[in-house]
Amino acid sequence: MEATIFSNELMTLQPSLECFALNLTANGKDAEDLVQETLLKALTYQDKTRRIRT
Repeated sequence: MEATIFSNELMTLQPSLECFALNLTANGKDAEDLVQETLLKALTYQDKTRRIRT
C-alpha cells in the first residue's frame, strides 16, 4: 500500500484509538502515549501490512 494512503487511513483511525486507549488506561497521558506508540509501530511496520477488504 502506498505510504501516503496508509498514513491517511491510519489518521482516520486516530480518534477511535484515542477513545479505546482512554477506556483502557483511564488516564489521559497514558492514553496519549499508548496511541503515539501504536501509530509509530503501525508506520514502522506498514510494509508488513495488507489491506483487508470489507
